[in-house]
Amino acid sequence: MVNILSVDIGLFLTGTILLIVAKKLPKDRLDAKSFWNKNQKRYKQWVKKLINIVFLCLLPSFLFSHSLILNIDDNEDGTITVEGVFNTGQLAPGAEIRMESLVTGEVLYKKRLPDESELTINIPKVPYQVVLDGGPGHQVVKDGIEPEGGFAKELNKESKEVKLSKSRNSMQELPFEMIISIVVAFILTFYNYFYKY
Repeated sequence: MVNILSVDIGLFLTGTILLIVAKKLPKDRLDAKSFWNKNQKRYKQWVKKLINIVFLCLLPSFLFSHSLILNIDDNEDGTITVEGVFNTGQLAPGAEIRMESLVTGEVLYKKRLPDESELTINIPKVPYQVVLDGGPGHQVVKDGIEPEGGFAKELNKESKEVKLSKSRNSMQELPFEMIISIVVAFILTFYNYFYKY
């Protein structure tokens, strides 16, 4: 959800920039020739503005360049294959895989991913979740796949609440209000930048 929101924000900012640039550029052919004449001071200002805009638009992609992805596949033989990779395609060897019981909260399985970033694990008989922990800001949690005959012990919603791991991603740690504030700051910066002259 947060990744989709960040892409939407990026597209909105890019569209806004393009609309402002289109409004500022001259419409008449003679005005356009004089506007883009390299000897004029105006040309140099626009080139500087364009370089700054490109830098500002590309900066968020460097800050949030990768996120952890957890893939769980049912092998249909009582085991699952758990794979940890980054969305850049890079493997995540050394990341920790944990299986936690949703009933008691205890850790059912715990192991680090090998060099191929893939493990085959027996499916437990109780409801569980799989946690992929790749370090600070990189933790993904998914519900486990049910075994063929179903779970031996069903999850009771009335039972006491157990402490379980939650997904943590560097983008997910930003509150919604902070994201909105950043978007407003970018819009005001671009507005000020283009209408200043």
